[in-house]
Amino acid sequence: MRLHARNGESGHEALEEYDLMQQQHEADKRLLQHRSFEIFRTKPNRHRALVSALLMIFNQFLGVYVLANYGVLIYTSLGMKGNVPLLLNACWTTLTIVLNTLCAFFVDRYGRKRFLLIGTVGCCVALIFEAALTATYYDTNNDAGLAAAVFFVWFYLLFWSTFMDATQFVYVSEIWPNHLRSQGTAWGMAWFFLTSEVTLVAAPIALNNVGWKYVQAENAHHKVIILLLIHLSRFYLVLICPSVVYIFVICYLFPETRQLTLEDIGNKFGDKHVVAQWSGISEEEMQEITDNAIELTIDGQVPDDDGLIRSENGLEAKKRSRNDSDSSRKTVFDSTRQMA
Repeated sequence: MRLHARNGESGHEALEEYDLMQQQHEADKRLLQHRSFEIFRTKPNRHRALVSALLMIFNQFLGVYVLANYGVLIYTSLGMKGNVPLLLNACWTTLTIVLNTLCAFFVDRYGRKRFLLIGTVGCCVALIFEAALTATYYDTNNDAGLAAAVFFVWFYLLFWSTFMDATQFVYVSEIWPNHLRSQGTAWGMAWFFLTSEVTLVAAPIALNNVGWKYVQAENAHHKVIILLLIHLSRFYLVLICPSVVYIFVICYLFPETRQLTLEDIGNKFGDKHVVAQWSGISEEEMQEITDNAIELTIDGQVPDDDGLIRSENGLEAKKRSRNDSDSSRKTVFDSTRQMA
């Protein structure tokens, strides 16, 4: 009620929305079947599963865990000495709390898709500059170049935590209907942990095999560290390429869910059992839907899914042909009649 009042609406809209939620819950319960791989059995759910997997895979390939875990090494390579690299990395991690809080306050206002696009572009730009600066100024005395490289590590954090981190967990859960949310969210989180495992475990191997140039060192220990740092600058390219692809994936595969009800989100993915088919239409269009639904019934009576026509008091029943027992018409009529 308070949310509707904040938008200048009366309590009538809140009651209508609550009624629709109840009807959608009943519709979801009828669809709840204990079958294996239910999230892959329909086209809308396969779309959701694809979006959930791609969201988590590409987010991890933006390289946030690589920067977080190799942060001390990166700062050391960029001229930081003593306890400064460890302190910078600790501050970097702590700042994520503040920026994620900002994300929570503004993601509903500006939209999930917009946040994901802004965050991906910003992170990609930061990685490009970081790769160029690390390759150019590593092992030099150019303080300005080294400071710029440190700056882009923090520039990356600004976009990741403000636009990406919290948004991914909101989006991966809200795109699923109530009766499949636990399965769908688990599917997305499985890809989150799997991909993070790949980036963290495979990163040292990749760093040792994707080279930039060979560097001589005073001893074997220093040589390993120097090679690891130089390979890191080249390894940024491994993160940049999928990040560029991710921008197009968001644009063409991810629907916007800002300020939409679960029923409206279901419409975005093409669900057929959604009750609130009239969301966003005018009163005249809603009335026309109601009138058409009444005309498609016999004496205002509504066909059930089993093809029976029941009267208002539920005591009488007549058999009707299968062609006239379209369950979607029942849904529209029942819902619009409740709103009247």
